[in-house]
Amino acid sequence: MKKRKDGRYEKVVTVNGVRKSVYGKTMREVREKSEKLRKKMEQGLKMSDTVTLDEYFEIWYERQRGTVKDATMYGYRTRYARLSRHAGSIKVRDFTPAVCSQIQDKLKTDSKFYKGKETGRPYSTGSINATMQLLSMILKEAARERIILENPLTGQRTLRMRDEEHQARDTIHAPLSDDELASFLKYAEGSYYEHFFRFMLATGMRAGEVAALTPSDIDTDKFVVHVHRTITRDEHNHVTLSEAPKTSAGRRDIPFTPELITLVNAQKEQNRKMLPDSTSIFLFPAKSGGAARPNNVDSAMAVVLRKMSSDGISISRRTSHALRATRATRWAKAGVRPEVLRKLMGHTSIQVTYTYYVGVDNETAAQEIRKASFI
Repeated sequence: MKKRKDGRYEKVVTVNGVRKSVYGKTMREVREKSEKLRKKMEQGLKMSDTVTLDEYFEIWYERQRGTVKDATMYGYRTRYARLSRHAGSIKVRDFTPAVCSQIQDKLKTDSKFYKGKETGRPYSTGSINATMQLLSMILKEAARERIILENPLTGQRTLRMRDEEHQARDTIHAPLSDDELASFLKYAEGSYYEHFFRFMLATGMRAGEVAALTPSDIDTDKFVVHVHRTITRDEHNHVTLSEAPKTSAGRRDIPFTPELITLVNAQKEQNRKMLPDSTSIFLFPAKSGGAARPNNVDSAMAVVLRKMSSDGISISRRTSHALRATRATRWAKAGVRPEVLRKLMGHTSIQVTYTYYVGVDNETAAQEIRKASFI
């Protein structure tokens, strides 16, 4: 133990070649800290001989509680279930770059499960990369605790998307064309979620944000929708109302035109007719009267698309997020400035706005070229 120039005492604790320092204002404080640190380091060494990835995941998982949203905790648990099939019994100390590459290869041959049954369809490259990223986060913590010397996944490249794969923004989240939208709205008439669909199209809000709205959020004096909550899920996949939107920029006011009031009144009338005894606080409740889940809206949209398909009107599969994308792209084409669009959409970064909604399609590009043509 030595006394430093700043007046504090310092003691170096060494266990199996690993050195760490503790500091304190008094010698007694330093002795107590050094004993605690030594026990912790020795415990880590003992753990490193036996702990499996399954066992260490539970330790790591509990440490994340309170640092991320509940929905993120659920995502960790879901992704780890895939990882556990191939790596759960491996001792943490035995992870090497080669072992990690083998796990990645096994994930590439995995089949998706739906309701406990294999579907025969592989996981997307993005899903595999997210699972490997989770493994890296766990091993990084293990390296910090000196259970392993270093994270074997440091520097490992992510998988490149397969040729047959496409980004969600180009498939299930892609905006609807004018003809597609007209057909969709026609076939959505009478659907329980018709007004929900139209509200998303009018405001560009996320499905979870619309589901969390109460009548008081529709400010008819200022003609704005107050967005400050969202429907999400907890770590057990149960529906929950979050007082914080998805992003820090999600808390916002969205202006609307008087026509939206007609839509809101129609929804209130539907609630009175279909849920006469309900005490629901929500403007757009589920059929049960509780909070609507975004996947409820996606399922309702799929029903509409199937009806269209049976009548020979084919539109590729979409989720309700496509309605949000449709509104955003129409605002962009109407000349809404990117910085204004970012605020309306609740994006934290304007780069997201540019990437997803202010892209230039082929038709627009051709029109601009013709304007500038001198031939």
